[in-house]
Amino acid sequence: MQSFTSNPRLSVFEPYTDLARGHEDQLTRAAMIVLRLVPLARETLLREIGERSLSQLPDCTVDLQASHVVDPVEAGAANGRVQRGRLVSVFLTPDFEPPRIEEEIVDTDRGQRFDGVLRFDPELVVLLESKVCRRWARRNGHRVAEVNLGGVEFAERRTCLLRWHDLLESWWRLVEIGVLSPTEQLLIGDLLGYAHQDFAELLPFGSLRRVGEDPTRRKWRLRSVLREATGIQPERVGPVHVRLDTALGARSLQRAALEIDDRALTLHLWPGELKPQAQALYTAGRAERLAELDDAGEGPWRVAPQPLLGFRNAPQRVRVYLTCTLDATTYARRWQGEDWVRVGAHHREKIAPELWPWLLERGYASPEDEPRLERFVQTLGRRALHLRPSIHVSRTWSFAEAEALDEAGLLVGEIHAAINRVLAVLDEPLVQTLAASGSAEPIPPAVPAPTKRTRRPSKKPRARARAVASKKTAATTRAVASR
Repeated sequence: MQSFTSNPRLSVFEPYTDLARGHEDQLTRAAMIVLRLVPLARETLLREIGERSLSQLPDCTVDLQASHVVDPVEAGAANGRVQRGRLVSVFLTPDFEPPRIEEEIVDTDRGQRFDGVLRFDPELVVLLESKVCRRWARRNGHRVAEVNLGGVEFAERRTCLLRWHDLLESWWRLVEIGVLSPTEQLLIGDLLGYAHQDFAELLPFGSLRRVGEDPTRRKWRLRSVLREATGIQPERVGPVHVRLDTALGARSLQRAALEIDDRALTLHLWPGELKPQAQALYTAGRAERLAELDDAGEGPWRVAPQPLLGFRNAPQRVRVYLTCTLDATTYARRWQGEDWVRVGAHHREKIAPELWPWLLERGYASPEDEPRLERFVQTLGRRALHLRPSIHVSRTWSFAEAEALDEAGLLVGEIHAAINRVLAVLDEPLVQTLAASGSAEPIPPAVPAPTKRTRRPSKKPRARARAVASKKTAATTRAVASR
């Protein structure tokens, strides 16, 4: 099988510098070059979209930024009446793109420009459109494929949604199993390296082993794992975490987070960070039941008292996390008892003479916390200090264990079960895995999605505005002269 093209922009030696590195057309061009030069890359694409193998199709011609479904020379020779077998309109989307799409292709008479076209004439035409920038025609709330066929008749027409990370994952697998020539392997390696630098959110993050030690790749793998384990899209900024309060209506805690280093993978939850959450935590014996999860250093679970001082909407970096000397059970019982009256706001004049001695006496703080408290009070201004009786719950897997579980496809289930164990103790709604939820509407990650280049605004409106202003000025001058 061979691949031919007359489009100069598919030549790796032809400059293509009129767009920025992070423009999605640069990524599309790189992918089309790989599809043109690596037959097995075309093979994996056909498999991903449910089409027949290369061995069962005619030779392929590859085109980029094309405005015609078929070769315009052929269409002109046939007076616009051309017949083909199948048309597949493929949308390459980020992982966060909603999956709802109309199956049928909608005819239109508008102009068009496809990111890529693979023509297996006369049996199959594959249209590739990258939707990284999220601009997409809608009809009745669903995404649609609008194509100007230009008079071409197809026996079958359909649409197909393909994730960028699934396509890149399939090409990465070709490198790993060693079925490519050295040149093909270098070409795909260069594409993956470029994508990692400028389109990190689109890379395949199939396992912790595959992402290696790169912190960006690790973070994106954790995002995928946490989303699959909870059915909730992780927040765009900060550590890898999901909001349980907004997604589930949880009352006693706000978030669950994942953290990884070379030694361990850790799941974190923080019940009782805010006063309303603490009220739910320290009623009906929930805090004491939560304390029973602690393995006393002999297992993966740890439940640690984490009293903190802050103010309204205080960011984490300015809060004072106190060094509590109590075990989790004693800590829970005390806040469930008479100590609860201290939870909430305290005037800054009451901190040193009343609150601080009481915190030391009750074991909620230690003398080494005092320097941090003094710095905090200096930044407090006129705001009231808030005492919050939170608890830190963590479940840890060694890095080797987490890597093995992820490789076996079991890590998502482990994290799902761990989160639900805590939620069940707290009488909160349970999370569902992504496959079971199905309705979770993902949102974009923190890495901003590149946008397509837009046309310059027309100068005609400005010219019309000047003409209108000129007429008004002339009218005013005549009115003044008539007086």
